[in-house]
Formats: sequence, structure tokens, C-alpha cells
Amino acid sequence: MKATANLRYLNIAPRKVNSVAKLIRGMDVASAQAHLRFLTKRASLPLLKLINSAFANARHNLQATGSDFLIKEIVVTQGPMLKRRFPRSRGRVDIKRKRRSHVRLVLEDKS
Repeated sequence: MKATANLRYLNIAPRKVNSVAKLIRGMDVASAQAHLRFLTKRASLPLLKLINSAFANARHNLQATGSDFLIKEIVVTQGPMLKRRFPRSRGRVDIKRKRRSHVRLVLEDKS
């Protein structure tokens, strides 16, 4: 049985979110939650909320009672970029690219 959750338009660059996602890929839910609670990266709190949401989806939609779920798949992709102007010398302009992320999480029952 699989339960999914999506996080879209996260205002953190995909490169930074993917470094946290690599740490918890393949873990069970309880150990991933413990790792993310004490991790000092900015992306850890949104990923912790996403895991809690996927676990709640599993309990509600699949009527799963135990906590024996693995993080089978966590995929971080790039969302739309916000482009902002940044003034430079002599009247020139640089473009600041504020990158966003989309995260898809799939939990699967151990048995």
C-alpha cells in the first residue's frame, strides 16, 4: 500500500532541498522524523511536515494502523523561478533568480 503527499512552490532552491532529501531516502518514518527534528538545515522543517502529512494520508485513506512505513521515494524537482532585478554599477541590471522546489513523497508499507 502506498501513500503520497506533494509539496509545491517551496521557496528553497532544489539543490538545498535535495541534500536533505538524500539523508532520509529509504528510512522508516520514525527515524526520518527524528533525523529531521534535529537537523539544522532550513529545508528540514518543510520536509518534516510533508512526512507527517503523508503518514496522516496513509492512516486516513488506507486505514493503516501501524507506523511501519518506509520512505520509498522522495523526488525534488525545480518549480517556477522568480526573476528579480538587482541594480549594478553604471545603470546596469543583473537578474536574481529565486528558485523554487516541488517535492513528491511516497510512503510504502514495510510488509
